[in-house]
Amino acid sequence: MKYNNDWKQGSTKKLQDTHGATAVIVAISMVVLIGAVALAVDIAHLAVVRGELQNAADAGALEGARVLYNYDGSGTESVNTGANLAAQQAALKNDSDNEAVEVDLGSDVQRGHWDTASHNFTPSSSMDTSVINAVRVTTHRSASQSIFAQIFGIQSFAGSATAVAYRGYAGNSVDFDEPLAICRDMIEDTNGEYQCTTGLMVPSPVETARWTNFSEDCELNASQSNVTPIICTDTDPVDLSAISTINGEVQPTMNAMKQCWENATNRTQFWSLTLPVVECIEPVVCSQIVGAVSVNVVWVTENGNDPQYNEIPQQMEDWSSVVDCSAFNLSEATGREQCWNDFTNHFHLSFYDANGVLQPAPYQQNTLYFLPSCEFTGEGGPGGLDFNVHAKYPKLVQ
Repeated sequence: MKYNNDWKQGSTKKLQDTHGATAVIVAISMVVLIGAVALAVDIAHLAVVRGELQNAADAGALEGARVLYNYDGSGTESVNTGANLAAQQAALKNDSDNEAVEVDLGSDVQRGHWDTASHNFTPSSSMDTSVINAVRVTTHRSASQSIFAQIFGIQSFAGSATAVAYRGYAGNSVDFDEPLAICRDMIEDTNGEYQCTTGLMVPSPVETARWTNFSEDCELNASQSNVTPIICTDTDPVDLSAISTINGEVQPTMNAMKQCWENATNRTQFWSLTLPVVECIEPVVCSQIVGAVSVNVVWVTENGNDPQYNEIPQQMEDWSSVVDCSAFNLSEATGREQCWNDFTNHFHLSFYDANGVLQPAPYQQNTLYFLPSCEFTGEGGPGGLDFNVHAKYPKLVQ
């Protein structure tokens, strides 16, 4: 058979052209592929660097918020000016891309106010503890080395991360001392602000507190039989939730409470307790925890009648040094009554009558008298309202 040489030559030329085009496409594809691989590797690398920066910022903000407040021996609270330095040092202990992160104490660490409603942080130089409640930390890496992007002349990348930690008021994970819950409206003034200058009594014509068995979500109804056994025992931290409660005298429970108080104080000093604060609205069997409060139990009376005031206090810290009950004729009931009246006046012990009017606390049996504490403390995790108990542990909010 005879072949056409022109056809053969044309076919060869077309194949050569195709091979040339393929080589160009392959070359271009290789460049694109290498670029894509370089981009993917560097993006992954930067994600790791960014995560390390965030971890450092989180650690710094949490440490700064943890030490945000100072509490002196008298329970006075103040802003800790060293919180910023503590935050910076905690952040600097972390590496990013195998090198220490960059944190400027002046511009990257700030105390300020976290608005829980708007979720905004506002830096502030205020020393008012009602304003300062959070710390913000920003960490940097000004030159994180690229890996494959250097092929394209990109030598390094800059990165940063920011975190805000909020130190709110205690509400969840609080290790409450005793199974007694204080009614929120009894420790707030007419403006809804916490008040700690008026003492109260349990029971009272107007409900001031409820007993609880700490049953989460009210799964087990509270009763004398499951409340009394947990008086003076260690309880597990309670998360912010509804708990089973019961009101009224609950006499055996009060007797157990009195015995615990006597053992702890010898009836001569305050008995300081951290207790849950609940909404005292119906139904009584289930109450919502809204925070934590510290109270000072100043006296607990026995069951039964005592018209002669035989069980009155005659010595108590912060009282006997001011007025000595020996000034009264304690051999007579009238003298003992005078001593009691002086005691209640000194500690502002009161009760609300049926008309809601505040009256001096009467001497009655089977009753616990307490003062909401004016001191600031730190207990548990955040989540509650302001009753002078800041959360012991801050939380990241941004």
